[in-house]
Amino acid sequence: MDTEHLTLSRRVSKRRQSLGLSVRRAARLIGCSHSNLLRVESGEQRPTPALLESIARVLDLPLRELFALAGHPIPKELPDVGEYVRLKYHDLPLRARDELTEFLTSLQDRYGAALPPPTDGRDEQPEGLR
Repeated sequence: MDTEHLTLSRRVSKRRQSLGLSVRRAARLIGCSHSNLLRVESGEQRPTPALLESIARVLDLPLRELFALAGHPIPKELPDVGEYVRLKYHDLPLRARDELTEFLTSLQDRYGAALPPPTDGRDEQPEGLR
């Protein structure tokens, strides 16, 4: 077991527990088996980038942090929809962020393309100031 994975495992386990989620419930929300999540939390398994994205979304953790802790290259492009919503709308309740993420993801699935990312902070400026 690698120390990076132990750090990742502690981070995931502590966050899951702080949210009051059992391993089985968290695994269902994440979309993996409970034994798979237990292996991640024990440091026995290095999660794939896709699994890390789900873990980050469900446990409301920074995706870049999880990628770094797992030893995966950190993506240089903007984060996935879930992380973007979490960062951009951090003041919304978790349930509202989840609903927004689901909606945006459904649009991506329906139209077969990723939503265009904002550039140069344009999403931060009112329309008339661009």
